[in-house]
Amino acid sequence: MNNETTTPEKLKIREKELKTLEKDFEFERLELNLKLPNIFRILKISKAEIRHSNFLAWLLNPNESHNLRDTFLKHFLLDISVDFDTLNFQDFEIRREWKNIDLLIITSGFVVCIENKVDSQEHSNQLLRYKEIIKESFPKHQQYFVYLTTDGDEPSEVEYQKYSYSQIAETLTHALQLYERRLTSEVKQYIQDYIEILKIEIMKEHELNELALKIYNNHKEALDFIFENKPDLATLYYKYFEKKVKDEGWIIGSPNKGVIRFLTTNLREVLPRLKGWKLKEAFSFEIDYYWYNQKQVNFKTVIAEGSQTENDNKVKQILNESLISLPKSKTPSGKKWLVHFHRKWKFNLEEMNEKDDNEIYHAINKFWPEIEEIVSITEAAILERKDELIDLKQKQEAWEK
Repeated sequence: MNNETTTPEKLKIREKELKTLEKDFEFERLELNLKLPNIFRILKISKAEIRHSNFLAWLLNPNESHNLRDTFLKHFLLDISVDFDTLNFQDFEIRREWKNIDLLIITSGFVVCIENKVDSQEHSNQLLRYKEIIKESFPKHQQYFVYLTTDGDEPSEVEYQKYSYSQIAETLTHALQLYERRLTSEVKQYIQDYIEILKIEIMKEHELNELALKIYNNHKEALDFIFENKPDLATLYYKYFEKKVKDEGWIIGSPNKGVIRFLTTNLREVLPRLKGWKLKEAFSFEIDYYWYNQKQVNFKTVIAEGSQTENDNKVKQILNESLISLPKSKTPSGKKWLVHFHRKWKFNLEEMNEKDDNEIYHAINKFWPEIEEIVSITEAAILERKDELIDLKQKQEAWEK
């Protein structure tokens, strides 16, 4: 973020730049083109590695419904110098994610191992491990290894041939021209959409990429200002957890970026206030989906810090005693903020960014029942001492008057 002081004059200039951008016909043309329906963009899977592998598996299989026959497959095999005279599709097989290998082409004579990288790089000796798996599993087959990347990156293992999405787009374009009259309108549209997505979002070689660069150069300051103010991942994903909490009838608590705090209605009615959070909750359930590493959700029960008054200490003591005896509860290690339950689940924000709303809620629903369970038993345990808590709450309110 630019820390430069913004004067009224600069604000006027920026406002003028934004209005100029809004009236730019080329910007409007870019916007309209990007809004044209494309199945891969609609489903938000244009950079999802798994979805690319699924689509390629469909294209490579001559027995599939695309009606390209073996055109795409043969061109791919010729590109990687596979030695074949004829292909017997009776013993032809394509496997997905077999022993974590992205794509595997298997015939009676040869096997092709494909590692696909769309928006990432190889890690954990993947290529070496997959090569060893193939050599052990298919010792009598002719073996071929392919490293498919955006730009045809150099693989770490010499046995792998580098292959690019530019070659995929070129082969698909040729196949589309050759079989255009044989294809259904739906299949034709899918393939056209895929070629467009490859050129725009993977290869960055579409005319729209050139148009975007031209617009950026003409409106750099206005666009930089827009980029600085776009919502980040913490803001984008808050709504999903907020909806889940509200759908349960729970009450949203003290705000914090990347964290959602909440209470049940029953707990809010009996708990005194303590120092710590903005809304002075004595206790809160807390979902942190952003601050740990943006690759997991952390759910905790937290007793607030409070002040060192007799009343506050008594509140914390009651809450601690209520929770510490519960099954799977842990003894808090801290003295100020007491955490009795802490659960973690995989929830990668970057990966989620390629998914639609239903898929995101599906990912949350996988661990949500455990949150519901902890909320339920925690509420029940605290409410067993509600009379004591209400008494402390009334004393607190009387003192404050």
